[in-house]
Amino acid sequence: SDSTKSGFRPGSFTVERRYSDFSWLSEEFARELPGKLAVVLMSRCVVVFYHLALICTGCIIPPLPEKVTVGRFERDFIEGRQRGLQRYLQRVIAHPELSSSHLLVIFLQSDEGAFSRAMEDSKASRPKITTTAVNWFEGKVNSIAYGKTEIDRTPEDVKIEEMADYISKLEKQLQAVTKHSEGMAKRLKDTASCMFELGSSLSALGQSDVDGAGGELTIFASTMERTSNSYSATAEAELQKFHEPLDEYVRMMGSVKAAIQRRTDKKRAYVAALTDVDAKGAALRKAQSSGKDSSSKESSLAGAEAMRDAAKADFERVTDRLLQEFETFKEKKVADMKRIISSYVEFQMVHTRKVETLWEEALPQLQVAPPRSHNQGHFLDSRSSANFPSTPPPVPMVPPPLPPGSNPYDA
Repeated sequence: SDSTKSGFRPGSFTVERRYSDFSWLSEEFARELPGKLAVVLMSRCVVVFYHLALICTGCIIPPLPEKVTVGRFERDFIEGRQRGLQRYLQRVIAHPELSSSHLLVIFLQSDEGAFSRAMEDSKASRPKITTTAVNWFEGKVNSIAYGKTEIDRTPEDVKIEEMADYISKLEKQLQAVTKHSEGMAKRLKDTASCMFELGSSLSALGQSDVDGAGGELTIFASTMERTSNSYSATAEAELQKFHEPLDEYVRMMGSVKAAIQRRTDKKRAYVAALTDVDAKGAALRKAQSSGKDSSSKESSLAGAEAMRDAAKADFERVTDRLLQEFETFKEKKVADMKRIISSYVEFQMVHTRKVETLWEEALPQLQVAPPRSHNQGHFLDSRSSANFPSTPPPVPMVPPPLPPGSNPYDA
């Protein structure tokens, strides 16, 4: 490929990547990377926690082609997957944040050895959550002693709920369209196959009937076979330019849902952090009221408040990004749908005109009057003028009989 984007090596470059490599890239875009290990030192307590940050939390990450276990070595499937992976890369490169990620540079420009090392490093960099962090993430969310803190429903929450409802309805509608588009392409392929077989049969019949309508049958068969090629090409165009892009949008609905779910997870983390602050604040007040040493409680509360602030900032950042991403998604969807529909109309027009031209060229050849057969010519030649005179012979005139007693000579 060629690139003039900053961060990429200038000029042309070529790399080989498998589907599993694309899957790694997509997972890396979505997973949380470990931030700085925060160690809060208080008088008698050490609070350890990870600050987790996403590369693109709230981003709608383009979907990969689906994994399959049956038929994955067939030529049609391999070619379809290649087209799907190409569309995935095009969407990633068109994304302002994903295209700026160092992960994309590694994916597109690293040689095999460097890329393998990058994959190993990414696995090693995944955070090993400590027991303290696990207790915070799991135990504090479902705090029984102090309940769960609720936060007010915001205008952003309303927008996200409307977004989820819109995506749910759109997904069902797109699934219905892709189901029927796939069926239509299959019927076109079946029609093309039947037309080709019919053409072959007609051709064989024409070759055996050389003294009859063999010429006309041969012309008809050739036109039928050429027409079947147009139907086959149109079926392939429907799959590539109509069905596949629409099917990709069905998977895109899953990507939007995943982005919404990540925002929901961030909200839960924020609520859990608020709950933890309330619980530790209550524990501190209880210790202070009883006259016990409360320094450890103060340290614990300070750590919980730091986690609350970080969770709130993370939640708000994800919310803002998701709302912006969704607006961009809707704009691109409109443009993509127009392009898909226009492409469909164009190749249907090409197909219709080609088929019409084929039959128009064949029709004059099929309408030529056939020559007279030998039997018919012999029968006409045997009709001589003696046997079949052109004019009938004269009829003799006979006078009418005279009445009785009359003399014929008196007249």
